[in-house]
Amino acid sequence: MNLEIKKYKTKNDVIQNATFALNEYFKANESNPILFLSSGGSCIEVLNSNLVALDSLTVGIIDERFTSNVSEQNFRKLINSEFIKINKNLRLLNQEINENEALEDYTQKFFAAISGWLSDNKKGKVVASLGMGADGHVAGIFPNKNIQLFNQRFINPAKLVVGYKLDKKDTVFLERVTVSLYFLEHFVDFAISVVMGENKKEVFLKLKEDVPINLMPYQIVKKIKKAKIFTDIYEE
Repeated sequence: MNLEIKKYKTKNDVIQNATFALNEYFKANESNPILFLSSGGSCIEVLNSNLVALDSLTVGIIDERFTSNVSEQNFRKLINSEFIKINKNLRLLNQEINENEALEDYTQKFFAAISGWLSDNKKGKVVASLGMGADGHVAGIFPNKNIQLFNQRFINPAKLVVGYKLDKKDTVFLERVTVSLYFLEHFVDFAISVVMGENKKEVFLKLKEDVPINLMPYQIVKKIKKAKIFTDIYEE
């Protein structure tokens, strides 16, 4: 397991050091095409003016809330980030939700954007930023006690991208499009993860346990080729 956990006292230190880790990886691999897929939430804050914009860089999102509320879409938050506003000539994946677009059509577009980049850049590097929800979800992949359905959706080698409707009712955004756990494990070369907040402490500390991945999808971070977690959560 090639995983490091970095702990800091303040939110600013978490974000600053996560950005620094991305810059280090980008600069070390700038001779290769790089695809950077960003999560929403706190991970958007990593996309700040201190992040290096390389000519070899393409940027996209790792999952999307399939909603007509534009202000809540991850892709919209990405293009409104400080990093993208400053670097207007950066290449972006085609992941914007069109008006009246169906979930199935958007899922196919999302897949085509990522798979097209992979096909065109066989020696490229895939980098991801990942958050963790208080329920242990990662990207758009939520816990599900139905392990057969969970595996069919997210650990299926035939599915790099999944569009689906959540079974749970305690979230506003029921329809999601996301890369799969199979994609995270087999295609991501480096990931940074930002996990902050006391409300996430109980679940985050379970990372050191072997919790079934369908009950805590964030466990996938232990299977990624190389990953660094940046957090303000300390054990007592």
